Amino acid sequence: MKFLTIALLVLLSVSASLAGNCFQTTGYHTSFTATGFNSILPSTNGVPISFYEAGTINVDFAQQQMAVTFDILTTDSQVLGQLYAFGANQTMYVVNIDENGSTCTKLPLNVPIPTSFPNVTADLGPINIGKFQTEVLEIVENGSQQKVLYDLQNCALVSSYMLNEPSQPGVTTVNFLNFENSPAPIALPSICTNPSMSIKSNNRHISKSSVITGPKSIQQLLRPFF
Repeated sequence: MKFLTIALLVLLSVSASLAGNCFQTTGYHTSFTATGFNSILPSTNGVPISFYEAGTINVDFAQQQMAVTFDILTTDSQVLGQLYAFGANQTMYVVNIDENGSTCTKLPLNVPIPTSFPNVTADLGPINIGKFQTEVLEIVENGSQQKVLYDLQNCALVSSYMLNEPSQPGVTTVNFLNFENSPAPIALPSICTNPSMSIKSNNRHISKSSVITGPKSIQQLLRPFF
C-alpha cells in the first residue's frame, strides 16, 4: 500500500498542476511509466525510495471518481493491483494481486481526487522532444520542484521530472502514454461488487505482496495496459 500511495501522489501532483485552455476538461485518462531514484515524495516521510512502475490512471473531476492500475518493481519485489476511489461516499477499493490470487479491500478514502487543473508556477517556454514541440511548465510546491512537458497542440501531458531538494539529491520521472484529455467510464470489478467473492473489509492499510520476480522489459510491463 505504501508504494501505491507513493505512485498515486506522484501522478496527482504532476497531472493536477496545469492551467490554460487545454485544461478546461472534466478529467483525463492515460497510461504511464514512473521511475524514481532516491525519490522523496509526500507519503515517504522524508525517506528516499527507488522504484519503477507501469500502469494507468483515470480521473473524473466532475463525478469525483478515480481508477488506477499499477505494476511496481523494487529491488526485491513486484506489487500488482488496482485502486478505485469515489468521493461521493469517501470510499476506495484496493485490489491486491499476488501468487495466491486477487483480493479486494474496502477502505476510507485517504487520497485526494482532483477537481480541476490548477495554475502552474511558471511557463518556461518551448522545448522539443525528438522533433515535436512541448511547453515546459514549472511547479514549485511542498519543497519539491517539477518540470512538466506538455503538448499544447494536442492538449496532452508528455513527461514530468520531479527533483528533491539539493541537500538530498533524487529524481522521479513520469512518462504519459496515449494521453486522453477526458475521463473514461469507471466501474468496480466483480471481485469488489459480488458478495460471493472473497472480499476483505477493514480500516487497515494493505500489506504489499512479496512476489519475487526477475527483470522485465518495458514491453512486458506495459502489455496489460494496452
